[in-house]
Amino acid sequence: MTEATGLETDAHTTTISVQSLTEASDLTEVQRHALGSDRFEVVKRYWDGDLTPEEGSDALGISRSQFFRICAKARGALNYLQVVPGKRGRKADKIVLPYEVERMIEEIYIEHYPQGKTFSAVWEACQVEGDRRRITRPSYYSVCRWIKQRPERERYEMVNGEEAAAQRYDYRPGYKETSRPLEWVQIDHTPADLLVVDSLDRTTIIGRPYLSFAICIHTRVV
Repeated sequence: MTEATGLETDAHTTTISVQSLTEASDLTEVQRHALGSDRFEVVKRYWDGDLTPEEGSDALGISRSQFFRICAKARGALNYLQVVPGKRGRKADKIVLPYEVERMIEEIYIEHYPQGKTFSAVWEACQVEGDRRRITRPSYYSVCRWIKQRPERERYEMVNGEEAAAQRYDYRPGYKETSRPLEWVQIDHTPADLLVVDSLDRTTIIGRPYLSFAICIHTRVV
């Protein structure tokens, strides 16, 4: 069961869904909602001028900066659900690996990902290195999840180079004024997400083909 809570900001209004209490809610969940209700009441008293920031933070047993963060969360909310504290514990997508295993994955990633260009290349190297170091071999799933948590630009630059990464991710200000079609044409090249293999031996990878575009600035036609 969910309850929609309106959250208004200066720019626009957003509607979000927050989980409400149900008959199946345990004691911890009830306590979280009780704390959220207390927070909301204190924030309303602060907004009404009945409390100073210091009195509000003291009433909730938190710092002044935390109190203002809660006030920002509650702005525009119709009820307390917006300021219910989050659940404790490890998040579902958090990877927990032994220190020596995670350190090994990082070292293998830096060494092999630019050449291998695939998650499997890093994983296979981790299996060999794990045996050499006599530590636990990481699973393919763990290696993939670890690599995917790295910055997207970092991974793209390791495979395609710094210049290609700058072309793809860096902000390039400026605007060309044109008066007619084909007055100014820009050409851009990007590697396709596929591998070309030899027609006789499919294990022999020739490389990745490039896709080139010539774009008319005036009409935006390719």
